[in-house]
Amino acid sequence: MLHERKNRKSRKYFRYLGIIFVLLGSSLVLTAVFIFFSPYVFKNPLVSPLPKGVKSQDLDIKGLLAKEKINVSKIEVATDSSYMVSLEDGGIVVISPGKDISSQVRSLQIILSRLTIEGKRFKTLDFRFDKPVVAF
Repeated sequence: MLHERKNRKSRKYFRYLGIIFVLLGSSLVLTAVFIFFSPYVFKNPLVSPLPKGVKSQDLDIKGLLAKEKINVSKIEVATDSSYMVSLEDGGIVVISPGKDISSQVRSLQIILSRLTIEGKRFKTLDFRFDKPVVAF
């Protein structure tokens, strides 16, 4: 009788162990199948939150300019990877990506306010050099 109880317990143990192995094995197989076929099922699984052709730094520049209340008509990337910002009043500002962009935008705001007080308009303002270069 004691031997019979041990036999029943061991059968239950092996039955549960078998069920666990079957579940683990089937989950591993399903995971492998999903990983293998996911590129075919989901053509483009990663979706960028940015619009096509817009880099995150472009949005940073736009945001910084908007924060400083500088009206911009467009932002372009020049051949030397600097940013050409066309202002609504007709001026062009060249911003260097190698320097701190926020400090360049703050300098632009200061220069614009001083030129507005003096009643002058500039054609180009270049921040790529040590000191800003203004062309009237």
